Amino acid sequence: MMLNWNKEIWKNDKNVVVVQKNQTVQQVLDSITDASETNKYLVLVPSGHENEYFDWKPNVEVKFLDNLEERWQLNELEGWDDLDNWDIGDIFTPSIENIQGENWLKLTVTGTSGRSIYFRQCPSFLKYQGLLVTIKFTNKTTSQNINFEWRIFDQNSSYIKTAILEEFGVGEHQVSFFIPFNYDTYHLSHVNGQFDWENISSIKVTLGGIEAGDEILFKDFKLVRTFPYPCLFLRTDDSSLASNYNRVRVLHEIERRKIPIIWAIIAKDINWEFELNNNLPTPEMLQEFQSRGFVSIVNHSFSHPNFCDDLQDNEKDTLFEVEASRYIFERLGLKDALRWWVYPYGSTNYYLQKYLKEFGYKSVYNSRNVVPLCLPTFSIFLEQTYNLKKGGIATFLFHSYDIGSDEEVESLLNRIDNILQTHRPISIRDIERLMNNSYEKFSPRQTQPTLYKVLDSDFDMYFYHKQLFLDPNGADRNINVQPYELRFGDKALIVNVGSSGNLIFDPSGLNLSIQPGQSANVIYDGSHWRHI
Repeated sequence: MMLNWNKEIWKNDKNVVVVQKNQTVQQVLDSITDASETNKYLVLVPSGHENEYFDWKPNVEVKFLDNLEERWQLNELEGWDDLDNWDIGDIFTPSIENIQGENWLKLTVTGTSGRSIYFRQCPSFLKYQGLLVTIKFTNKTTSQNINFEWRIFDQNSSYIKTAILEEFGVGEHQVSFFIPFNYDTYHLSHVNGQFDWENISSIKVTLGGIEAGDEILFKDFKLVRTFPYPCLFLRTDDSSLASNYNRVRVLHEIERRKIPIIWAIIAKDINWEFELNNNLPTPEMLQEFQSRGFVSIVNHSFSHPNFCDDLQDNEKDTLFEVEASRYIFERLGLKDALRWWVYPYGSTNYYLQKYLKEFGYKSVYNSRNVVPLCLPTFSIFLEQTYNLKKGGIATFLFHSYDIGSDEEVESLLNRIDNILQTHRPISIRDIERLMNNSYEKFSPRQTQPTLYKVLDSDFDMYFYHKQLFLDPNGADRNINVQPYELRFGDKALIVNVGSSGNLIFDPSGLNLSIQPGQSANVIYDGSHWRHI
């Protein structure tokens, strides 16, 4: 919503301050010493201050009059499609190709050494938080991954930026990277203002695992500006509530402070019957958190596999992880979990990228997306808190095992309170607003599931943790549920997602039949399964 600013109000309201030409935004913020929850300030920034970044101050809102909606700003990296601006290794034959009206930098591999390319005509990076780039290529080998490593150098050829390293397995790939400038795990002294960002001399890309005949194409080199002050994005992962419901205690405290946070839930670890496992969240608990608006429930896969190692070349089970989790969150009405995905172990593979895109997911904490988030900056194990002096979005991640005691709970909350003295808390909604009308419009589409699990033999239910989404594949099929590792009172949800054919559940027992499109809740009585 566009705000209607009235200059007469500025003159009459002592808590509305306009930055003058002879001032910086930081100077104005430093002059405000009495801001509080009951005495909030609004600082208005006219044109001419776009290059500034500054510290955030609680209870002081800053609005740029040229960008009231705080849209994500993008500027093309000037000259990226001019080969004269690149220093390209001997093994590449470079060219600029126009494909369907868009320019691409194309590298054809002809050898095995000198695998780096440098962009040498770097502009001032002072007002930007990172670089976006799109890459397209095919990995034809079956023996190794293709990897891309990004680094930044100053005019003394000093390496000043921790590498962004990504690996890609067999298959066709078209992915976008976000490469942050404002955060670095090993060279924070540069980020904290000791490095002159006007002095960047080159961006280096090193390619590994490539072979003669490979072709790699680059496009959309865009410089990204998000927020000109440090922001904090809070996240907690996995479903365990920890001892004494400590995660719930922490989330209630975060809500009380009116701080947004995302909770990445493993779909299979939702407790449908509270008395069976009180260490897992119930549907009602997740729905209540989501409804109050500060805790956003997002998708952390169905069973938390490692997509790089366990499911690298397994399309069927990768798709199952997306669709089965999606089915559960859709059934619970948790809409954010149908739009946002958090990678288990930070892992991904070709098929996961394919299906996340198909289902319209945006993803966090992996450089293979166009959401301008830094990797986790803060750790509860670090004594020192590093500010993002160049602005942008930092993140803070904690798990239930980090808060197993009352002392750890208090330590975590104190740490968050300290960080929020210098970082503004932001939500998924803020990020969505940034993305509107920017690099890629945030408009996830709803796609109907195509496959959960096709039965090709008798099936052991326990393997999928007592929540089954099964397609009998056009014929009546039996599900033979073995009683090992099952206890009296164990329950299961069975869904027939096929268009024809029945599921005959436990033929050795009560011979329950589940028709297409129907589901059944069953309970184990110690020897058989019974319909609830």
